[in-house]
Amino acid sequence: PAFEIRFFRFANLNNTIRLREGRLLVRLSDLLEGAPQSVLGAIAHILLAKMYRRPIEREHASRYRRYVSSHDITQKAHLVRQIRGRKRIESARGHTYDLEKVFVGSNGAANIPLKWQRPQSGTPAYYRVEVATSPFFVADGKVIERDQLVATELGATDLRPGVYFWRVRATAATGQASDWSEPLKFIVVTRGTGSQVAVSNLTAELLGGSIYLIRGKADPGTTVRCAGRETIASPDGSFQLQVTAAATMRELILEAQDPQGNSSQYKVSLSGRAGRGRT
Repeated sequence: PAFEIRFFRFANLNNTIRLREGRLLVRLSDLLEGAPQSVLGAIAHILLAKMYRRPIEREHASRYRRYVSSHDITQKAHLVRQIRGRKRIESARGHTYDLEKVFVGSNGAANIPLKWQRPQSGTPAYYRVEVATSPFFVADGKVIERDQLVATELGATDLRPGVYFWRVRATAATGQASDWSEPLKFIVVTRGTGSQVAVSNLTAELLGGSIYLIRGKADPGTTVRCAGRETIASPDGSFQLQVTAAATMRELILEAQDPQGNSSQYKVSLSGRAGRGRT
């Protein structure tokens, strides 16, 4: 088949290959634009081997690993992840179910029906669904992995209070898999206790123009929202959000919500002073 090869602005060192209408569509990370011809050849071998389910020769795999593990490429990849790696999280509000916030039952857990639509083109043979506590679906954060699903729905059971993300992809009878859907987020919560959600070290740094970087500390897993952007406090409690504010604005409102459903609001001064909290 004919090839169409492009360098693409991935948020990581990703390379993909897809068969579409008799053509092989190849996307390579733009970090590889200056790679030696031998490395590009190794990538081509790896992608085609995966496409046609053939073994990957050790020589090509080693050459690719050595290149992407080099100090220069590792540093560039780390910088690119910081710049581009903000995951867009779609709303979980639907016509039948509102998955934005789900309360636990009498057993302290929630059972949630996950439903999706068939692709507009093609005939899927089956689907794969993943539910994770991380929007990047790292291995340690996955709580549900279901493959070979024929129906367009899955019951996610025994989910304890916390923040979750889920995604789905389709696979054709030929073995060709679609891209993952954009992740949907939902929160499993107990009834709020009225407690304040603590946020500290809250600052706003002007990056330029009307763009600010909001930083702070909260309990790990706290969901933080400000000016239409959202993030989750990392395991060490730190968080940061890049937001836009009009030139006339002197402060923004930041909302912090814990996994139990409690929420508090904080004023973020755009003059660089620490924010003040209020419930």
